[in-house]
Amino acid sequence: MPVHNSAFQSGRRGEGTPRDRLRAFAFVLMLVAGSYLLGWCSLTLAAVPAGDALVVLHGGGSPATAYGLHAATVLVMALIGIGLPVRPGNRGRRNPDAPARRPG
Repeated sequence: MPVHNSAFQSGRRGEGTPRDRLRAFAFVLMLVAGSYLLGWCSLTLAAVPAGDALVVLHGGGSPATAYGLHAATVLVMALIGIGLPVRPGNRGRRNPDAPARRPG
């Protein structure tokens, strides 16, 4: 990024560690959680690349990078997050992996 503010740059040195934790969390979630929870977590984690886009724009970076890379990632994560809880065959149940209850 073309930012020359030393306070701003010092905060970016340790950026990899939180990202690695998020990746590990998402991987474990894919292994153990149902699609409903995974969809909501995907929607929640879409805030990370949205924040990255704002940092790029605020830091004087390229709008093409901010919109083409980070905003596109937000869009894909949001579409996946919306699609998982309402997949075909869900029939309105909150947890599609749970057994269906019969009325009455």
